[in-house]
Amino acid sequence: MPYPVSAARGSKIPSPAALSPLLTGLTHYWKLDEASGVRHDSVGTIHLTPSANDPASVAGVVGNCADFEEDNTNRLTSSTVIPFNGDFSIAFWVNVEEYTSGAGIYLGILLTGGVWGQGNGIELLVAYNNALAFLYYNGSNNDIAIIHANLRTAGLWTYVVFTHSAAAKRIECFDSTAGYMGYRDGLTYAWTNGAPSSVGFHIGKATSPMDGKIDEYGIWNRVLTLTEMGTLYSGGLGKTYPFA
Repeated sequence: MPYPVSAARGSKIPSPAALSPLLTGLTHYWKLDEASGVRHDSVGTIHLTPSANDPASVAGVVGNCADFEEDNTNRLTSSTVIPFNGDFSIAFWVNVEEYTSGAGIYLGILLTGGVWGQGNGIELLVAYNNALAFLYYNGSNNDIAIIHANLRTAGLWTYVVFTHSAAAKRIECFDSTAGYMGYRDGLTYAWTNGAPSSVGFHIGKATSPMDGKIDEYGIWNRVLTLTEMGTLYSGGLGKTYPFA
């Protein structure tokens, strides 16, 4: 007869019912708590390695976060492309500390799968007009974008969620500052592997690193519900993996 599994004294083994529903479909999650060096993927295997200068570790929304400096060319990269097929959600905290004005200035939050004219991919960035943008590159110098109409306030933590429904061919975006920011329909997207993944830096514009902080970065292979987004936001206090 097999012996029962027991927990350490004073601890409890969580029952399946106690597990957070936010774990369903979660494919990658970076807490960005590490003091330096590799930032580990808590769920998958796409770990982010400092390239050039290492982003500083400072107080974030939950624990520590990665702090990128515009004049320091620090960024986090992985040689593995983060694939985006079908339904997905991308959620993260961002705090832009300084905006740089002028056309062509892009502060990269995430880039994976392709850059301008180099294959299909997606990108999240802070554009020169201080707006947060989601771009689909289609490999022929064209993009489909959703851009927040409201300007981001420097020094303010904002929780942002982008969702994509393959059946509806729709991208939607939400943030904790302005709420529901709108959608874009009729998207037909074919994924192809291309550029490696990068956080905090725009690979296609080497002179435009991000100046700001990123925290609690998660990717799901499904569309998060409004209730789940509210749970992750948690009244501005945030939640972290495993979302207890």
